[in-house]
Amino acid sequence: MGFIKRHYEKILLSLVLLGLAAAAAWLTVKVGAVKKELGEEKQKLNLPGGAPENFTSAQELVQTLTLVSNPPPVELDGPHLLFNPVLWKQRPDGTIFPIRTGSEAGVGALKVTAVKPLSFTIKFDKASGSSPDRMRYAFDFHEQDAVDNRGRPAKPKKKYASVGGKLGDWPFGEATVAMELKEAQGDPLAPTGFVFGLKDADGQDMTETISFTVDAPYEEVRQHLIDLQYEPTNTDFKDQREGDKITLDGESYNIVAISEVQIVLSAERNRKRYVIPIESASGTVP
Repeated sequence: MGFIKRHYEKILLSLVLLGLAAAAAWLTVKVGAVKKELGEEKQKLNLPGGAPENFTSAQELVQTLTLVSNPPPVELDGPHLLFNPVLWKQRPDGTIFPIRTGSEAGVGALKVTAVKPLSFTIKFDKASGSSPDRMRYAFDFHEQDAVDNRGRPAKPKKKYASVGGKLGDWPFGEATVAMELKEAQGDPLAPTGFVFGLKDADGQDMTETISFTVDAPYEEVRQHLIDLQYEPTNTDFKDQREGDKITLDGESYNIVAISEVQIVLSAERNRKRYVIPIESASGTVP
């Protein structure tokens, strides 16, 4: 009894070491058994007809195990729209359709079908007179973007002037200037070209001039006319220009800008702006 009291620590440590040795031996045997079992299962998979029941091939089993161990993420949003139901609208014929991408109705479904530039042009018409120093020339001024008192497109206006004579006030860029015939190029009886001088609103001579030939009139694009089509209601909006208003599904939109590449609409209800590319046009009217 005295021996145990004197050496109980050593006896306890010896028992712990024996336990660890037994555990190590058991783990060695167990690892070997598991390796052997895995090898047998692998061999079964590689043998013809070795796939477990309910699987047509070993490859299908491997694919299934891979899918189970790496499940795909759950899609809460997407084409199914389970948690984000779409808006449905009704056509005039009574059929209803879903708004999935935003391009099925409203501004997103509006297409530009044709574009026509509206220009300010100056074209030589004819010369009159019997001598070079007494010649008078006629020009057609056409503001294609202007309208008359009845809202109809303005017709060309004819102006006459000798060299040094005035031709009236006309648009030039974003300003209105006074034009005068500064020079008739070539033979005065049969000129080949002309140069117009310009005066600003204060009557001062401007550095810019307008030059054009008999065969190539002066042209400055001022606006564009566009044709729009709204497929959901099969509606066409012809010859629309800046400032016009269109209505889509009860919503009104103002056409605030038209360029060569896009048009800009503004919703009348909330002033939200929408841009429609001109590239969607099926054809451009020259």
